[in-house]
Amino acid sequence: VHDPIAVRRGQLNAKNTGWLNHDHVEEFARYAAFIAWKFDDLADEYSTMNEPNVVYEQGFGQTKSGFPPGYLSFTHLAIARHNIIEAHARAYDAIKKLSKKPVGIIYANSAFTPLTGSDQKAVEAIETDERWSFFDAIIRGKLDGESRDDLKGRLDWIGVNYYTRLMVQAAGSRYRVIPGYGFACERNSISLAGRPTSDFGWEFYPEGLQDLLVKYWKRYSLPIYVTENGIADEADYQRPYYLVSHVASVQRALEEGANVKGYLHWSLADNYEWASGFGQKFGLIKVDYATKKLYWRPSAFVYREIATNHEITDKIEHLNSVPPIRALHK
Repeated sequence: VHDPIAVRRGQLNAKNTGWLNHDHVEEFARYAAFIAWKFDDLADEYSTMNEPNVVYEQGFGQTKSGFPPGYLSFTHLAIARHNIIEAHARAYDAIKKLSKKPVGIIYANSAFTPLTGSDQKAVEAIETDERWSFFDAIIRGKLDGESRDDLKGRLDWIGVNYYTRLMVQAAGSRYRVIPGYGFACERNSISLAGRPTSDFGWEFYPEGLQDLLVKYWKRYSLPIYVTENGIADEADYQRPYYLVSHVASVQRALEEGANVKGYLHWSLADNYEWASGFGQKFGLIKVDYATKKLYWRPSAFVYREIATNHEITDKIEHLNSVPPIRALHK
């Protein structure tokens, strides 16, 4: 189906070019149908894909992202994006023929914040490019100015993966991302906003989750799940703060009327992180890879406190804040 090495070398006319080949739309729908037929008795809801935007943006928008094929071509990025959108819609139809259960999709998100008050148009532009154009296609049937009834209404819920923000500034009629904020920071440092950053160099910015959830709800009125939210923090210093402050952000979104049905923390245990191997520690539970033993980090007990009591209790309310910077380590 996909030979990323061949694609990276520019061999784009073969059949095994992954999402560049429109034939794979039907192949994906057949796969989705098989999964629904085989496992529907075990499923409560379905997601057709996880982070489809990462596949085409990282795969064709960067050469050294670690995401295959690493072939820089915005023309082919657009082709892959179109085929992925169609594949979701056809998978939705295939599942619905076999199951009455809700079908959603899980999307990689950043919160976009303007550098100055005059950069709001830049935020609106990047939100359209990076988010609304995808969801308008599978909810409203609008794809790049074209009406598509075969795409319209193919979504029952929205999965929101969120870690941090991107700071944007107007650049003519377009926009540019400003380094020193959000994803574009140094590891274990301080952002230009005075916020701590993670082992991955991602800025602590819980406000962005509330903003995302409310915007999704106001635009589409579909149920929402927070399907990934977490931090690379081997020392587990920031994670308790990160966890509580982001759950509090979800609570504020609920108070604004957003129908958020669930929160899933990333991750339960240290994992193999795509393009980063075992180096980044996202787990509530530490994995000793030499002995295969598991150890609860302090943040795991914080999560248990929230889950057991269905709220942020007085015992952990003090964690609903930005971590004190004095204890950060290089």
